Amino acid sequence: MANAYNYSNIAIQTTLGGNITAGATSLSVGATTGFPPMTPYVLAVDYGAATEELVVVTAVGGTTLTVTRGFGGTSAQSHSIGAVVRHVVNAQDLTDFRTHEAATSGVHGISGPLAGVNETQTLTNKTLTSPTINNGALSGTFTGTHTYSGAVTLSGGGALSGTFTGNPTLSGTVSVGMVQKTGAATDSAYTAMVTADTVNRFVVRSDGQLTWGSGAAARDVNLYRSAASTLKTDGDFVSAGEVTAVDLNVTNVASVNTLLATTVTPGSTTIPAASLLSASSGWTVSSLSAGVLKAGEVTANINFTRSGGNITISSAGALSTGVIQMGTINGTYAPHSALGTLYMHAGNSIATGTARIDAAGVYLVRWQANQTISTGDIISATITYPL
Repeated sequence: MANAYNYSNIAIQTTLGGNITAGATSLSVGATTGFPPMTPYVLAVDYGAATEELVVVTAVGGTTLTVTRGFGGTSAQSHSIGAVVRHVVNAQDLTDFRTHEAATSGVHGISGPLAGVNETQTLTNKTLTSPTINNGALSGTFTGTHTYSGAVTLSGGGALSGTFTGNPTLSGTVSVGMVQKTGAATDSAYTAMVTADTVNRFVVRSDGQLTWGSGAAARDVNLYRSAASTLKTDGDFVSAGEVTAVDLNVTNVASVNTLLATTVTPGSTTIPAASLLSASSGWTVSSLSAGVLKAGEVTANINFTRSGGNITISSAGALSTGVIQMGTINGTYAPHSALGTLYMHAGNSIATGTARIDAAGVYLVRWQANQTISTGDIISATITYPL
């Protein structure tokens, strides 16, 4: 702000050019040599006398001065021609100095508080142009629209936190630790897009799900935790290199074009009878039935017990009832096509026959000539097939 008063080191003492009363608002002097070129400034009238009065000069017209009387605690009174007039530093000046030194706001042309070097303060509405911030911590929450112009150099130690928008450039070795808390698990914790994008092409949600897109449409690829110790994508997964798995569970073998396994060390899953087989009318599934799922293949011991009437076999090995369906392999473990003929035997007699298995069922086709499959006989076979 402008100076409250003006000063001169070369002002020459002068005298009153005429008498003035206590109420006069102007006075004439013999000369104004060396007086400050700008008003206001302070003069002492009757300098050094008991009637000394300080006046403030507010306008100058030649040697006629417009004044404010009784300044700085002095009294307006009459003065005679020839009274000494002198430009002085006064008690009010010195008081203003001390007041200024102690002030923490409203000084140096600002209306708010001063920014101290070592004090803990909150700064608002500040623009930093080409600053260098050394050996300290710039922290807190930055809101609104921030403009960083010129070259901004961040050096030394400390923590830089908050929200930064625009296109900041960080050079050198930059260590970034990001902690983002949001209101819901599906909220975006981190997003990325390029200049031409209309949609975020990469998003990390608060629940850890990663999603990708083209930047021009909704994101269509994801990767997320679907259950304990399980990572899942809802789309296709393509690897240009090798995929190594301790356990590999392929649900839909029909959709696998090429499966190259150089070393397979899979685990296995036991398939109980109730999950493996279902019986047709006239048969029951024996508790001896069981299977193992391993490396995408099922090895099953299938056993059906005859619960219906006896079946006689002709001299040619044909069944008296014709080809008969004993049951089905349940859908989860069913083969995807016919697998040809199985050789079977009856557990209660030394007899063998043939059966057929396909996606629809397990069929007894022929049996040893001149034999009888009686109620309670168990028909058994072992089969291995891919899912």
